[in-house]
Amino acid sequence: GVHQPGESHFELLRAFARDAVLDEISRNLTAHAYRTHEFGDSLLLYRKDGIGKAHSHFT
Repeated sequence: GVHQPGESHFELLRAFARDAVLDEISRNLTAHAYRTHEFGDSLLLYRKDGIGKAHSHFT
């Protein structure tokens, strides 16, 4: 599930996304009443700069 700012797993996300991005995500999660941690929803971070190859595991 989604981790909250200050938690160790959330801090790990900082290796993959800028603070501004994580702050925006946190605001949107709160605004849309997402639940966090074991009780809730998932969050996927992906790169938009074209590096790497996107593919779906659900098709």
